[in-house]
Amino acid sequence: NTVTDYDPDEIERKISISSAVCFCEWKDHKVNIVDTPGYSNFLWDTKASLRAVDAALVFVCGVAAVEVGTEKVWEMLEEHSLPRMIVINKLDRENANFGRTLDAVQQFFGRQAIPVELPIGEEKNFAGVVDLIEKKAFLFEKDESGKMSEGPVPAAMAEEVDRRSKELIEMVAESDEKLMEKYLEQGELSPDEFRGGLKRAILGHQLFPVFAASGLTNVGAQPLLDGMIAYLPSPVERDGVKAVVKGQDQAIQPSPDGPFSALVFKTISDPYTGRISLMRIFSGRMNPDGTVTNSSRDTDEKFVGLFFLQGKEQISAGQAKAGDIAATAKLKVTSTGDSLCAKGAGIAFAPIIFPLPSISFAIEPKTRADEDRISQATHRIIEEDPTVRIERDPDTAQLLISGNGELHVRIITERLRKRYNVDVDLKPPKISYKETIKGKADVQGRHKKQTGGRGQFGDVWIKMEPLARGKDFEFED
Repeated sequence: NTVTDYDPDEIERKISISSAVCFCEWKDHKVNIVDTPGYSNFLWDTKASLRAVDAALVFVCGVAAVEVGTEKVWEMLEEHSLPRMIVINKLDRENANFGRTLDAVQQFFGRQAIPVELPIGEEKNFAGVVDLIEKKAFLFEKDESGKMSEGPVPAAMAEEVDRRSKELIEMVAESDEKLMEKYLEQGELSPDEFRGGLKRAILGHQLFPVFAASGLTNVGAQPLLDGMIAYLPSPVERDGVKAVVKGQDQAIQPSPDGPFSALVFKTISDPYTGRISLMRIFSGRMNPDGTVTNSSRDTDEKFVGLFFLQGKEQISAGQAKAGDIAATAKLKVTSTGDSLCAKGAGIAFAPIIFPLPSISFAIEPKTRADEDRISQATHRIIEEDPTVRIERDPDTAQLLISGNGELHVRIITERLRKRYNVDVDLKPPKISYKETIKGKADVQGRHKKQTGGRGQFGDVWIKMEPLARGKDFEFED
């Protein structure tokens, strides 16, 4: 497991199930990281988390290459217009191949996916990377410590490094008319011109630099961090964030000096702390005892603490400002997708739209005690996962749980058992079949009865015909 994959279900299944937050300090910069799921059942959480970030790293397996989840995430990044880098990871594994994976990446995402690094060695011999920008080699220790040493480009790679470096310079020149003119005239760009052009191309979604790494053996992290700081936008470099300010459409300019505004993009149900709200602060500053307005619900909220998350560890924050991803606990009415702002600022961001469930199961508590506890437990689950629906079918009287796939539903029921001591059985839901009138019909019924006294006679005509869909039922006379 990693710092952000701390949930028992994630450790057991070896996949990310929920988005988790951490941060690191690198060369006088604070880097906030949101580790998001790539498995299709949980991509709703990834989409919500994209509202909280300024750029993205797309990790592609060096063995499996581009997968279905990769394509879906890319579509989300296009929708949110986020600059991005691509990391070909797991290059230490058997059958990993950087060149083959790069070909697949370019096939799906275009020639704009251009390598800025090449791996040194393959599979278990993957030992470092060559920086195509600086034309330097970085070799890593084999003890997973991440220690590296700088050296010259290996002689066997010199020809490929020269070729790939020239391709990179040409791609940067193509992205800018002035740079293209100079490159055609002089055949080269100065280092400052090249770096400036590369950053502008990345921010403009014209280029997507490709890095090489292995998370397991800790190879490639430092050059990747250098690239993130050099070429991805800082919080104040991003475009203004669309919002409604006192009823008018505006763009909030990210700045620590503006009025406080934040979006709650995730809620965590913690058994000890209670409900934790994770927020991305877009402007202004906030203290741990501050009071804000929930502009989505037109009510005030009082903070009773403020902290940063390092996975599951809570680190007290003296103050949080624009660019930070901060957390607070026990807000009274705030839920995922709500906007918070300074009192009187009237800033509201667009709510987060979550997908509708795609599959349903019936759940039956195993004991009477489970039945008594299930209501409160399911309420806590829904606070944390807005895509879950738990409701009783009025026709069959079954309690139904709905989610984004069978794995999603099974993980929810396991959380009910592990966190809230509620044990349930999953069963196929009963289907209540209904009938309706589809054609016109006239029917006649007669009743005759003679028993010696006064007789009985009735003549009844019934006329039936369908109404337009959704018109329910009408009885005329």
